[in-house]
Amino acid sequence: MRLHRLGRVLTIFTFTSLLLAIGGCSGKGGGSTPECEGLPDGAPCGAGGALICLAGTCVTPGCGDGVVSVGEVCDDGNQVAGDGCEPTCTHACEQASDCDDAVACNGVETCSTATSTCVAGTPTVCPASDLCHVGVCEPSTGGCVDQLIDGDGDQHAAESLGACGSDCNDNDLEINPDYTEICGDGKDNNCSGDESDAATFTFYADCDRDGYAPMGAASGIDCRPPATTAATTGCPDDGGVWVLRAPVTQSTRDCADSEPSAHPDPDGDIDFQMNAIPGSASWDWNCDGSEELEVLFADGDGCRLNPACAPSTCCESGRGTWAVGVDPACGVTATFEFCGDDLSNAGFCPDDAQRQQNCR
Repeated sequence: MRLHRLGRVLTIFTFTSLLLAIGGCSGKGGGSTPECEGLPDGAPCGAGGALICLAGTCVTPGCGDGVVSVGEVCDDGNQVAGDGCEPTCTHACEQASDCDDAVACNGVETCSTATSTCVAGTPTVCPASDLCHVGVCEPSTGGCVDQLIDGDGDQHAAESLGACGSDCNDNDLEINPDYTEICGDGKDNNCSGDESDAATFTFYADCDRDGYAPMGAASGIDCRPPATTAATTGCPDDGGVWVLRAPVTQSTRDCADSEPSAHPDPDGDIDFQMNAIPGSASWDWNCDGSEELEVLFADGDGCRLNPACAPSTCCESGRGTWAVGVDPACGVTATFEFCGDDLSNAGFCPDDAQRQQNCR
């Protein structure tokens, strides 16, 4: 460790300032000019030698006066940090460990014994593996790692960087070779060169919105349903909806596309109806190609009545059949004879009622 020489000479400006500060010939410790005449700066003076001579005046020693006094390692007469002697009159460094900033990437710092100042190390230089990466120094280890040049953070570098890049739009997270194409968003999501290469479907116009389109319905092929307007679907009013069910068989096509209650009935949920399909004479509400009668003459659900009404033949409560002996057509009202459970009613077992034949 190098100490500054006690005989270091201060500038006239500094001496003048100190003299003004201590009030002429009287020092901080009460010394006098005669006592310090001919003595070098730093020479002891005053009672017991507790003071020092400075520019011919006996003063109290202190950091920044340019004299290395007791308790000071150095004193360069200024308050500038980093010049080798700190404002606390200690050296900026005495060994390399005093300069270590714990940052591995900027090199190993050392301490200059000549100036007692820290000398910066040589920063680590990290080359890139290719045009799509930059070499980055890892602060914790000082080692080099490759960092991808990726503007949108999707783990793909831009095609513009060269053969190592594969992202055709490095500013959009939803565009890269691994992204699934999104129908109709106007983007080439998977960088295939075609922004409309998602799976396409055939859509069919369903005017009554019952999930079934009729034979000959308007259709459109796209990755999403086309616009729904009367002009595109051929449907009146609001234009209906598009469905994916192709009307190619009797079980998949609508036989009355203006009535939502009439359509194929794979689950058998359509009830027998009291009226024909609006706008037509057809009662084929389930679109199976036939009109199914709700009640048939003596088909097992009813019973063929015995004129004598013998209990063993027909008198079972709640059952009956058409009195005319034939099945009425859809919508026709006819006499229906219900079986009774005794031989009342003047010896006649049946009770008559008017009933309409319903269909589906």
